[in-house]
Amino acid sequence: ISAKLKVEALGVGPLHFQWYRDGKPISGATSAIYQISKVSHGDFGNYSVRVKPEMGEVFSQVAELKQAFAPQITQQPQSQYVVLGNTVELSVKASGSEPLRYQWHQGARLVNGATQSTYRIPNIDQFGLGSYWVKVSNIAGIVTSAVAELKQAVAPRIVRQPMSLALNLGSKAEFNVDATGSDPLVYQWFIAGKQIAGA
Repeated sequence: ISAKLKVEALGVGPLHFQWYRDGKPISGATSAIYQISKVSHGDFGNYSVRVKPEMGEVFSQVAELKQAFAPQITQQPQSQYVVLGNTVELSVKASGSEPLRYQWHQGARLVNGATQSTYRIPNIDQFGLGSYWVKVSNIAGIVTSAVAELKQAVAPRIVRQPMSLALNLGSKAEFNVDATGSDPLVYQWFIAGKQIAGA
């Protein structure tokens, strides 16, 4: 990949330029533009330019040329059950050279305006359910996230009630219940209206 450094300067008479890398003059780099046709590791460093008009001279600020690293996703967006009408957030974490750019998609459709690491869906409805993923990009590359599914939460429903038992003292008692609904289902057993610890 190529790189181009440019300076603009004003002064009396012809202007003479000299580019420097890490404080050392670069041979032949004597115009307002310094271009590297094919950047290699040895080209990374701090660049500045000296400008000499007829009288005096001035040095530019330092500009750093550094290696760009392609984005990598460090935390994937997570699937979740949602309650219609609630606000839902999908988020991703990524590393790589800044600036990182984000674009969320719902299935094959690009979501307009969803260009941050977190995508917030207020008052979600049926049309907001489905598959979501995000593309993260920078100057060095592009990476796509895993797919996160938004599904409507279903309230729990008992499909098999626990059965009453008649047992002798000292016998083992076991109660079972079957329920449906959105996972994870959380169970808590009671005796005479009071919670049983650990049950």
